[in-house]
Amino acid sequence: FYLNCDAAHLKQCDPAHCDTSKYCDPLLGLARASLLAGLPQNPASYDPTLGPDAKNLALGRQDYVLQQMMSKQIEDGIAPITQDTITQVETMTAKMTFSGYKHVFYHGCQFFVTWVVQQLSAQLGTTLVNGGLNIYTTIDANLEAYVERAVYRHLSQQEYQPFLGTYGPLDTQYNVKDSAVVVMAAKTGEILAMDGGANWNSTDVEIGGQNNLAVDPRQPGSTMKPIIYTTAFEQGWYPGIVLPDYKTYFPNGFSGQPVAGAYTPTDYHTGNQPSYTNTSPNIRVATADSRNIPAIKASYYAGINNVIATARRFGISANLDTVNSFALGTNAIPLYQMVGAYQVFANNGVRVPPHMVLDIWDNYGHLLYHFNPAHPGGVQVISPQIAYMMTSILADENARAPEFGSDHVLAMWDWTLPDGTHPQVASKTGTSDQFKDNLTIGYTPDVVVGTWSGNANDAPMQGVIGITGAAPIWHSVIERVMGGCNLDGANIPCGNFNFHFGDRTFPQPPGLIQQCVSASNGLGSGGSNCDLMLPSDVPQQGGVVRGGGKAG
Repeated sequence: FYLNCDAAHLKQCDPAHCDTSKYCDPLLGLARASLLAGLPQNPASYDPTLGPDAKNLALGRQDYVLQQMMSKQIEDGIAPITQDTITQVETMTAKMTFSGYKHVFYHGCQFFVTWVVQQLSAQLGTTLVNGGLNIYTTIDANLEAYVERAVYRHLSQQEYQPFLGTYGPLDTQYNVKDSAVVVMAAKTGEILAMDGGANWNSTDVEIGGQNNLAVDPRQPGSTMKPIIYTTAFEQGWYPGIVLPDYKTYFPNGFSGQPVAGAYTPTDYHTGNQPSYTNTSPNIRVATADSRNIPAIKASYYAGINNVIATARRFGISANLDTVNSFALGTNAIPLYQMVGAYQVFANNGVRVPPHMVLDIWDNYGHLLYHFNPAHPGGVQVISPQIAYMMTSILADENARAPEFGSDHVLAMWDWTLPDGTHPQVASKTGTSDQFKDNLTIGYTPDVVVGTWSGNANDAPMQGVIGITGAAPIWHSVIERVMGGCNLDGANIPCGNFNFHFGDRTFPQPPGLIQQCVSASNGLGSGGSNCDLMLPSDVPQQGGVVRGGGKAG
């Protein structure tokens, strides 16, 4: 600021304090300095960016500062401040336009930064606005940039769609205009990337612009089923239990209800798939193939209130109800909460809350808050054995073959390790009624990635399910986070990351056994249906009455 420049006599400027080049504007320097000098006494009142009233208060404060400068200045050969100078400075300042702070988003982290501000505002109030805080978040800007490129690539450019038989693109041919992605570190809960939509600046209602679909509730569809079966596992079931998949009438809340008023769920098919040939699947197959009727039967066995309690322990705080369709994922839940729930499976049953801030400093450099990733504060909400049973199902390519055929977008078959094997990932798709939402959520031992695809205004997609809309984005992102680059052939610019997650397989914890049971009901012993279970859950009888006796 050029405090010692006189408007009429630039040649009188003190060379030590004034730049006498053509860029020197002494009046502007004095205007800025005198305005700023008056603000510290009461910044909340004198901040001219807050509106006309605040600006008038700031101008009045500026006049006080200038009058004090004129009355107390020391004659030392420097051009004095006169009333004429004050008048010119105040006239100049009154014409100025003052704009509030606008954050410059780095690598397009708008959705995440806005969400963090909302969360901290609820906790800190006005301290966040006027406390001069410096906040260091968990976001990895390079990963965020890759995620946003992956969303654009898979929605807006051509690629072969095996379940549709075309090359798209999805946004123009199948009305899939929007997607959201959340990437979370499984062991610490750190949110490493959050893309809340396909285009922050869009005015298209189907894209939603600044509407953050990573935090807004949407129907999760079949991605709820692992939570249902996990609740049943805690009560003695195991992946080998058989749940017949026949047309079933479920009463809507009371017994004796006429069949015409009962709930009769069906599965979706893409049109080019045959009907299921296995109508008596075990839980492993029923989960992998997203069978609806077995999931509802499991929720009846486990008790829907118990399933809801499991969801709460997994960190899902969205509104949940107790209707039959709860098992089919019709309750709207934010994507980041579903990703947090799957973090429990990835982390051997230990839930770690989502973390978005690492450090907060005040304006003097004092550390007010620090998150230590070495001590994330996790809580064991299910046993490692039950978590692994579900992981073994979600990572089972053979089990989901009847539903997805030879499409390996949910697995890492495009990535061969030096020993000839493929990295393991666990994953689950979900599609809501009328094709309004589709999701893919999956994980490695280190990282969880969730994707949602659809339209921000709830407009239905055209026959697109989770394997088609959300899964290709999910595959590119989780593969890149694991250290692979364009192994799926998507040709997305890879960028540079400061990390990658190296665990390639899920280690089985002790305390599980492989037990063979009946293929018809999942009971007895010595059958062809061999799967994991806890030793305490080994069935003691076959469940079939022989010799003409009556069942007790």
